[in-house]
Amino acid sequence: EYAEALEGYYGTRDRFILVLLLLQGLRAAEVGGLLTNDMDWQGFGHIDLVGKGNRRRRAVLCPAARAAAIAWAYYRRGASDPSNVLFPTESGAGIGVRAIERIADHALSSLGLKRPGRSAHAMRSTYGLLSVLGGADREALRDSMGHSSSRTTEIYTAAASRYQGNPA
Repeated sequence: EYAEALEGYYGTRDRFILVLLLLQGLRAAEVGGLLTNDMDWQGFGHIDLVGKGNRRRRAVLCPAARAAAIAWAYYRRGASDPSNVLFPTESGAGIGVRAIERIADHALSSLGLKRPGRSAHAMRSTYGLLSVLGGADREALRDSMGHSSSRTTEIYTAAASRYQGNPA
């Protein structure tokens, strides 16, 4: 029973982390730095976060991220966590970037998708690429990914053009 409870806890935590990387485009460091008061616990509609360069932004949660947040809230309920971190380790510290990368690597490996260059950051890049392919506004994508420059976001536009031009 204890092993099942831990599996549920870690499975739910890891699923939420993976969704934040892949479907919300967050950086691993942003995920690791999330605090409980960054989460909209009332409506589960957004997360306020501190990104690169200490820039604050709000990530509006997609339906899958919202569902993962609600599931995580179920496991977090009643937990006494004086550190206020959203993803605490056994020591109470926030989960580190390397641990998040291991979670991503494990998920990619278990799906048979792990290759050199496929990582937690590649999940973020996938979010950017799929957003462009789905017709996202460049400025909105720049803001959602926390880029300080539109030139960084143009990487995904160029990748989408190459993808669309690929006959394979």
